Amino acid sequence: MKELATRKLSYSASQVLFMVSRLGEASMGEIQRELGLASSTITGLVDTLSGRGLIERRFDASDRRVVYVRPTPAGLDEVMSLRAKRVEWLREAWPKGMTGDELEAALRLIERLAGSLSSLKHPDGHQATEGHES
Repeated sequence: MKELATRKLSYSASQVLFMVSRLGEASMGEIQRELGLASSTITGLVDTLSGRGLIERRFDASDRRVVYVRPTPAGLDEVMSLRAKRVEWLREAWPKGMTGDELEAALRLIERLAGSLSSLKHPDGHQATEGHES
């Protein structure tokens, strides 16, 4: 993920950004459950993304303990740029002759698999993503 390093964006932060961009808005609890990361880790990632202007927080009007996160226009631009780089990488890595639609479908599948795998637990009970934050 050399592209993430160039943008100074950790893999975990990119997961949060992609998730809220896909959903439009997600609660901190939803992000934690889907990504399988500790609450304090999610808070730190959201702080970082918010500080860079890529996402914004919104408090629930009926319960201020619930915080929602949604992408900003800059965050959506960042996701589109990262997706374009991923498609470019796939174009180079995958068999010649794949159409743009096939590459997009492959990328969506890879992203869904990555999201599903991140919430799996190892046989020893630890999260699969443990130790991969930067």
